[in-house]
Parts: sequence; C-alpha cells; structure tokens
Amino acid sequence: MTHDQAAQRPLTVLGVDCAVQAKHVGMALGRWDGARLCVDRVTLGSGSRSAAEIAQEWLADCADAPLLALDAPLGWPHALGQQLTQHRAGDALSADASELFNRTTDRFVHQHIGKKPLDVGADRIARTAHAALTFVDALRHQRGWSLPMRWSPGELQRSDADAGGLVEVYPAATLQAHAIPAKGYKGRDAEGAAARERVATAVAEVLGGGFEVPQLATRSDGLDAVLCLLAARDFLNGEAMPPPTVDEQLRQEGWIWVRAPSGPGRAVAVEERAKADGA
Repeated sequence: MTHDQAAQRPLTVLGVDCAVQAKHVGMALGRWDGARLCVDRVTLGSGSRSAAEIAQEWLADCADAPLLALDAPLGWPHALGQQLTQHRAGDALSADASELFNRTTDRFVHQHIGKKPLDVGADRIARTAHAALTFVDALRHQRGWSLPMRWSPGELQRSDADAGGLVEVYPAATLQAHAIPAKGYKGRDAEGAAARERVATAVAEVLGGGFEVPQLATRSDGLDAVLCLLAARDFLNGEAMPPPTVDEQLRQEGWIWVRAPSGPGRAVAVEERAKADGA
C-alpha cells in the first residue's frame, strides 16, 4: 500500500455496468472500510425504473457522495475534438485513425493488459458513454453532489472527499489483471452460466466475501457491476495503474483504472495483445 491511498476513510461505492437501455444496466452497491470492500447488494435494471432512480433509492441515507465506478468511457479522444471543430464534409482528416477514435488510456490498457477497449470515437459504445454521463448528471442534480473525476485514491482523503467522485473501469481488463479465467462468461447458454458461476466464485475469494447476483444463470450485467466494484477496490488500494501525468488532454479524455497484471495474468496479457494486434 502507498501513502496515496484512501486507506482510512469509509466510503460508499457504486459499481455500474452501463447500457443505453435501462433494462440492460447492472448495479452493485459496496462499502469500503479503508481496507476491504464488501458487496451489499446487486440488482439489474428494468424498463420501468431508470438507473438513476435505483441509485437514488440506494443512496438515500448517504450524507456524503459515493465513489462511482462506471463501465463506460467518460470522455472522447482529444484529437477527434480538435479535428471536428474545423472539419467540413469532404475534407480529409489529418490525424491518424488510432488517435482520432481511441484515447490515450485505451492504448495504455491494450499495451499493458492486452485487452483493447472499444473505440468511443467510432463505435456504438459512444451511446453507452452518453447514457453513463446522463446518469451521473441526474445524480448531481438530484442530490447536489459534484462527483468530480478522481485521478488518485489520495484525493478521497482531502477536503472535498465528501463530494465523492467518478472513476472509469473496464471489467474485462480487471478480470485479466487478476488472472481470473472468464472465457465465455457473456454467453447465454449453459456454458456461459457455468463460466459466470466460476467468475463470481473467484471474485468473491478476491474480495474476501460472498454476494448474490440476480439472474446469474442468464445474464452477465450484475456480475459486471460487481467487477466494477473490484476495479474500484484496486483503485482505492492504490493498486491500479495511474497515468504518467494528468494534463489537460487526459482530463478531457479520461482514464481507465485497472491494476497491473502479475503472474499468470501477465503472460495472458501478452498473448491477448498479440492476438489483438494480429486481428
């Protein structure tokens, strides 16, 4: 552990597997006691209640704002914004496609973990990003919480700690970093259900406590929300890889918080990156 941890301050943590449609959202509520994160409850979204409404109910008794761990991009590539400001139909774009459509953090995760996040600048994940930011904005307005982006766990020990915060996470990368086998866990068949059970058991061992995930036999959304909590725990423990520097470009684009792989996870990361590079 490092001096830059939120090691002593209890904190409510909300993990959200974001989606465009409310019925596809997964949410998990956790409690960080300064050393350990316990999962209190997990639920799935529905067409009749928005994610913000569920969060409001869960967080009604919270005086201080939570830390939100969101499985969605929270920013867009800096180069894309610069290029589109002056672009006109028919004109060429001078920047390289990889700079236009994915962010610094996306390339970092691919390099260190082997998983390649979807391009928020050129994929429908942009709609999920929009939905995630709408969810955050609703909580800000309903509760008066500022929920700033957090760039180190130590920020949650400072004077504005009661403002809570946001971190972007990526469950697939977190699974790989922890060397948790997860092949096929998104599947809707019997093999997918068995894979989710194995992942849930492994995550419970890492967290040091069990949890119940609704409809685990048929859906991965709730489990992904718990994985968001695991990624948040890594962040709070000071185990997630920080950016080399937090400059204006990074503040615009955002950062995915994931721990460095070790042991078997490192070898798998190298293999996964090789596969992605060859795709």
